[in-house]
Amino acid sequence: GQLNLSTINGEIDLEMKNTSLTLETIHGNVFARENLELETEERVVGHKMSGSTDQATNSLKLKTINGNIYLR
Repeated sequence: GQLNLSTINGEIDLEMKNTSLTLETIHGNVFARENLELETEERVVGHKMSGSTDQATNSLKLKTINGNIYLR
């Protein structure tokens, strides 16, 4: 299935399995486990990235304005 998570002034902290994802942050950082490869889109402000774990069967869309994203 698909899940969308967003926050204005908060962090997103997730443990993932079998997931493809798109993430965006304006004033925050992205911290990902070492074996998760993310493609980065160049932006003037913030980060926009996408990637997936092995055998992705779920989809996540994550967005923060002022907060970090942690992917475990």
